[in-house]
Amino acid sequence: MGSGHFPEEGLGRASYMRQLQLFNKSLYSRRVDSLKITAPTPNCYNIMLAHNKNWGDFILYGGPGRNPNCP
Repeated sequence: MGSGHFPEEGLGRASYMRQLQLFNKSLYSRRVDSLKITAPTPNCYNIMLAHNKNWGDFILYGGPGRNPNCP
């Protein structure tokens, strides 16, 4: 998934999406950091939520998929 690298490998290796925002039906936005995100098979791929002043809320995601630890 993504670049084939786990998010723990960081920027430059893992895939990312930045400046994420959530909107409700009234178009009121809230920070993404209030969400709990999980990957159902973290030995295959994973996801991490992060924040910095330049990118706002962003996610790092990815993984190699099928491997000895991922059936």
